[in-house]
Amino acid sequence: MQRMRALASWLIEGLEQTFSDGRVPSIKGVSRAEFEALPVKERIEIRALATQNRMQLLSTSGVLFGLLFTAAGLFYTARSLDATQEGQITERYTRAMEQIGSDTLEGRVGAIYALERISRDSPRDQRTVVDVLATYLRERSLKKGKDLRSPADIQAALAVIARNKPAGTPPPTGPAWSAQHWVNLSGIRATGLTLVNADLSGVDLAGVDWTGTHFRGADLTGAKWRGDQGKIDLRDADLSGAKGVPSADVLKKIALMNGKTRL
Repeated sequence: MQRMRALASWLIEGLEQTFSDGRVPSIKGVSRAEFEALPVKERIEIRALATQNRMQLLSTSGVLFGLLFTAAGLFYTARSLDATQEGQITERYTRAMEQIGSDTLEGRVGAIYALERISRDSPRDQRTVVDVLATYLRERSLKKGKDLRSPADIQAALAVIARNKPAGTPPPTGPAWSAQHWVNLSGIRATGLTLVNADLSGVDLAGVDWTGTHFRGADLTGAKWRGDQGKIDLRDADLSGAKGVPSADVLKKIALMNGKTRL
């Protein structure tokens, strides 16, 4: 039986080389004369075994090629989906930027939340969205209306920034942080807003008019703050390491605080 398998292997190798260069090989220990000298029955069995092995080889090759073809198809599909999604993100961003200049308050608020959805769906655009909204606040918030409270688009833009600090933003502590704040909101007007539990840690808030704004439970650690700020709710807020914050005695006279307010 072992001799028959060796002869079958010889025949398979011969078939493979015949396909490639048309020559029949000679293998050690087995000659064509020996093969021809075998009884017809054994030669038929050897040829059948060789053919079976050859078919198995071809079948295995077919499976491997099928797997490679499927993998290539999946890769192409993934690349196509990425390109499609990228195009959709670009289209959504363009529409949001057009809408944020709307004459209606509803249109502007809708654009702000559309930008937030883009930052969630495309994390690499998160920094861009934050910068766009910061610019919007610096340009738009200074427009005073009849109402002493800032309009809903200012509330929405601040809330979105507070919820979308870009990944990798350094903690608001240490020497490296003192040189740069992760977003610049200096000089904006944000009065009468509700920023409960907002994360504005490490933000440049110098010169911001927060009159009447509620910061209960907000994280303001390491922020650049306006020293004479008053009439605001700082209960449960954390101002640890914030720059420009007046002393506790002064702050108690101009802001609402409690035992959980940290300075």
